[in-house]
Amino acid sequence: ATGPFTAISRLSVDGGMTQNLAFCELLADITQREVVVPPSSEMTAFGAASAAALGAGIYASLAELTTSFG
Repeated sequence: ATGPFTAISRLSVDGGMTQNLAFCELLADITQREVVVPPSSEMTAFGAASAAALGAGIYASLAELTTSFG
């Protein structure tokens, strides 16, 4: 592909759209990019909770947080 979006090789989706396979396939077809669906549809909430845990000092670092979830 050529044009302004050639540096983007794949798209990550989360939330309700991950439950709609037809949407994900259409998005991949239109953008001609791989669409990555995470194992959980609630990754935005997980990210917010992780940031809060780091801010509250529950985890000392991002490395500690990520290793605790294996």
